[in-house]
Formats: sequence, C-alpha cells, structure tokens
Amino acid sequence: MEYPGRSPLVIENKVFSIPDTDQLDTYANGKLHGLGHPALVLLSLLDPGWPGRSWTTPDGAVWHYKGYDELCAVLRPCLRDLRKADLFGADAFERWLGLIDTLVCLSDEVGMPADSELLPEEAFAILKPARLDATVQKMRCLHATNRIRRELAGEIEQRGILVRTAMSRGQGRPARGPASAGRSRRASSGSSI
Repeated sequence: MEYPGRSPLVIENKVFSIPDTDQLDTYANGKLHGLGHPALVLLSLLDPGWPGRSWTTPDGAVWHYKGYDELCAVLRPCLRDLRKADLFGADAFERWLGLIDTLVCLSDEVGMPADSELLPEEAFAILKPARLDATVQKMRCLHATNRIRRELAGEIEQRGILVRTAMSRGQGRPARGPASAGRSRRASSGSSI
C-alpha cells in the first residue's frame, strides 16, 4: 500500500499458514526491492515467537509481527461510522470480525499444548470436517517451537542455532539446525505435537 508522503506499507497475511522467515527474507530481498523504506508487517493468527516481535532479514529489513486480535481491536471502533455509510458492508464486516475472534479463541484453546499433551482423537474428529485439523496441528507445532526458542535462548544465540517450524505430510514438527547464511538445515525433532 502506498500513500503520498508516507513510506509504503507491506503486509504479509498469514491466517492458517505458519509464518515463514525464509519467505519473508525472499520478499524483502526480491519482490519488495525498489520500494523506498517500506514498513514490513507480518499479520498472522499465529505468533511467530520472534524476540521483540520482529524479524530482521539477512539484508537488514525488519518485519514486525501483529496479531489478528490486534487488528480487530483497531478496526472494531470503525463499525459505528461504517454502519452509517453502508449497513450491509458494516454487517459483513462485523461478521468477519466475529470470525476472527472465533479463530483467535480457537488458537488460544487448542493451539497451545501443555507439557506432553497430545490433541485427543475426539478433537481431531471434530476439527477435520471443519478443515481445521491441520491448522490446529500447525498452531501446536509453532507453540512448541516458540517454547524451545524461549527455553534455549542463550544457547541458540551463542551457537548460532536457528529453530524453525516445518511441516511433514501435514503434521507439524519442530525442527532445529545450525544457522547458515540466513538459512537453516532442517532436521526433524520427533513426533507431532
């Protein structure tokens, strides 16, 4: 998005996908090359677990994470004025905000496993027809990856280890490997979360 007199705003939108730092690095280095000092925002249902809520690419571009809950909090006050201008548009917008609220609650409820907690088969049976089973697996895997990052932060920084989340046949698996020129060698760390 460009607005005269302002820096361009670039928003990478991730609802059901895991935020991918390789993809963000590529965008900043390639597709966004030539934009004058863009503000880079990752809008995601899933918290990528970045220290300081930002990711610096190997080329120095900085992506800032914003959650959908934050977006809804900023947009919800606009409903009153929108309702005056466009009743149908306001109703559709209000339903969209409700959907996002529901997805945020789902993420909070089942997307963050406790220690050694596997999602029960009954839960998968409920989530599968709604096509949310893989999404919840991704949420849980990303949560586990973020926990690994937090608990091993000192070692990760000292040794240059990059901890990422990868998917294998639709199953989330935390992966860790040594950082190498902004990339990581992915190695599975075990069963799905």
